[in-house]
Amino acid sequence: MRQYERAIPDFDEAIRLQPRNAMFHLKRGNSYNNLKQYDKAIRDYSEAIRLQPNNLNAYRQRAVAEEASGDSAGAGADRARAQGGRGRRN
Repeated sequence: MRQYERAIPDFDEAIRLQPRNAMFHLKRGNSYNNLKQYDKAIRDYSEAIRLQPNNLNAYRQRAVAEEASGDSAGAGADRARAQGGRGRRN
């Protein structure tokens, strides 16, 4: 778990320098998700999706965080979007 905690400040800095880089938001979201900080993970995944709407991995990851946080409806919608295959796989 410590590697995820240590990674977050690095992603914070990367996002500060390149705020429109969806991958940085996705990776920071993964760190938050692994730390069970689902609200923060969902916020980062949502920003990655806003920046790169066809990023299917961001939808898949957001679905995982939504399910863990108790939002089954949101998780189902994101899984359906990811399985629909519309977009780019990352």
